[in-house]
Amino acid sequence: MACIVAPIKYYKDYTALINSSAGEFYVGIIPEYWREIYGSIGLNRRDFSFCNLKDFNQLCDVVSACHNANKAISVTLNNHFYTAEQETLIKRVIEDCVNAGVDSLIIADPTLTYYIKESGFNVGITISCEAGCYSAQDIKFFSELGANRIIFPRDMTLMEMKAAIGLANLPNMEYEAFVFGPRCTYSGAYCTVSHGLLTGPSFCSYKLRHAVVKSDGESMSEQERKQIGNLFDERNQWAFDKDECGKRIDACGICAIQTLQEIGVNFFKVVGREYSLKQNLYNIELVKKGVLEKMRFGNRGRHCEKGFACYYSMKDVAKTSSNTEVNSHVEEIVTSEQTVRLAMKSPPQKDEHEIAILITNSKMLNSEWLLSRVQEFCKKELTSVVSPQVKRIYFGNEFCEKKVPTVDELRKVCDFCKKNEMQLTLLLPPMSTNKLIEMTGVIDTISSLFPIEVVCNSWGSIYAFKGKPNITLAFGRLLNKVKHDPFIYSNLTDVIDRYSKNHNYSCIDTKSLIDYFHQSNINTPSFNQMLLSNGIQRIETDIPNQLLVDRRFNYTLYYPIQYVTFGRYCLWGALNEKEPCLKFKPNQKCDFACEKYLSKLGSYLSDSSLFSKGCAVFSHTNFAINDIDVFDRIVVELSLPI
Repeated sequence: MACIVAPIKYYKDYTALINSSAGEFYVGIIPEYWREIYGSIGLNRRDFSFCNLKDFNQLCDVVSACHNANKAISVTLNNHFYTAEQETLIKRVIEDCVNAGVDSLIIADPTLTYYIKESGFNVGITISCEAGCYSAQDIKFFSELGANRIIFPRDMTLMEMKAAIGLANLPNMEYEAFVFGPRCTYSGAYCTVSHGLLTGPSFCSYKLRHAVVKSDGESMSEQERKQIGNLFDERNQWAFDKDECGKRIDACGICAIQTLQEIGVNFFKVVGREYSLKQNLYNIELVKKGVLEKMRFGNRGRHCEKGFACYYSMKDVAKTSSNTEVNSHVEEIVTSEQTVRLAMKSPPQKDEHEIAILITNSKMLNSEWLLSRVQEFCKKELTSVVSPQVKRIYFGNEFCEKKVPTVDELRKVCDFCKKNEMQLTLLLPPMSTNKLIEMTGVIDTISSLFPIEVVCNSWGSIYAFKGKPNITLAFGRLLNKVKHDPFIYSNLTDVIDRYSKNHNYSCIDTKSLIDYFHQSNINTPSFNQMLLSNGIQRIETDIPNQLLVDRRFNYTLYYPIQYVTFGRYCLWGALNEKEPCLKFKPNQKCDFACEKYLSKLGSYLSDSSLFSKGCAVFSHTNFAINDIDVFDRIVVELSLPI
């Protein structure tokens, strides 16, 4: 039976919302004992105080009213991570929520899931879209931690959901999907931007005005400029189009509700914790109409004409060949005059580290070229490394499942590593069910011939490869959720002071908040124990000053490029797509146009620069290094790693 899941923004709104057609509700809360240390930061993914209840008396009233109406209520505790210093506090929040009688907690950090299960709390565990459950393997991972419901991310196709549900084969698992509300350009599970801390919107809130150049340094033709200009216009329409009243148009999946039910999704999420009561009530009734009348495409007027307002496409856009040839050119980010040289303020000053080089294309394999480039790079940036030797190849792709290597490519890399006495590390991106099954077969074949290290950037990959012979596992930098927002780090103390004044947090603990932005959950003992139990031996980061304290792990530093965010609504994948309804969809048909172009993003917030390539956004590493001795491996990135 279909159930609409709707938000409660203000305490004063809950009566009207409970009397609506929604069958379940979710709400955020930031209690005083959290606010006096961290303000509104870090408890859930809405870092704005007005999106959250103020105390547990308010929550108890909402819970009581929901239960009197035979409706369920969940609390969002879906921040990506909680630090070791926050562990006691977040456990107190959980216990207070359970004591208030909530039906479920919405969680993204698997450590909390494990804690709730082990503590025996009588409360449901809903896995947030911020956890990134894109595959059946992700679902199984969280199911073993006690989850009873999965919220699928916004950027999944119906086919991907069907495959995930079918292969997971968990009859008692509930599934929830987005059907109405604002859509983000990037994947929430892998976005490291802190929207709420800044006085203005983040860079992703602005229309695209990228400075685009060709990766090979050649000039663009007039036809190319026109085509790219049209692409940006369409992307801005897709992301920022407004209705007749000037309101930004929400993404909609109402016409897919019947199909979602057929594949096993019965809970339909309406987003809007930042919306007015009037808007949320209207959205709930619109979704109700879709449930009752089985609405199909085109029922929202002009906004449905191109399909830009659609969460989902009914067409099969996932059948692309994994053997598609990629452009063989390697863009020289370090030396190209048309791009900005990426440099660190305080480069590593040690010569005892294992040096690895990251390559994304097997055609880059040339031992003389690699050695000369690394020597040139280390001479400029790693000044204490007198005779740098590349001892390891990092090969693969962390951001796009369409660019994972084939068996033939991996065999070529293995042969190169054997010939040059190097080790191999395989980089994997977050993947959908079918792609992860495919890569499992590829890796099983290769690991039977050559021992490899696999960098996992999804929980499903860890689940799939845990305990396999000849494979060691590393915890990827995309799962290491330390904040990467370059606009915050450019002047963190001033930003926090401005934030506390603007939000009237006079008692905020500035030091604790600064420490929060230099950490993630990898310093939390319970989280690290979970990693060890899943076979993780190495943790990867591209933030040199991230606090790393657990010596049971080895640590890798990527240098000099750090990722900021990425998404599955790929801009360049839509460049040559003729049908508007198939543009800017997850897992869309792709001819690898991203190999040809590189774009630079500017921002009014800072002089820092962002670089966009394919589906990802990067910045130069611009941090002082607190303790380089903690890293035993440095991965040199000579180009944007995608």
